[in-house]
Amino acid sequence: YQIPVARDWALALFSDAGNAARNWNSFQLERANGIGARWMSPLAPLSFDLAKSERDHKIRWHMSLGLVF
Repeated sequence: YQIPVARDWALALFSDAGNAARNWNSFQLERANGIGARWMSPLAPLSFDLAKSERDHKIRWHMSLGLVF
């Protein structure tokens, strides 16, 4: 969910789930909840996110530049 806070800025709230595994028997779904900032730059949207894992409670960050598909 994105909440506009200024002309080119938005606050993002999200929940994410997924993982990668060699096969379905070893697959374990991992979940995280987070908050982020979005800047609609002249080049492309820039996002910076912080998420906290439900499994190990570690906080991880992610940054991206580009359009969401």
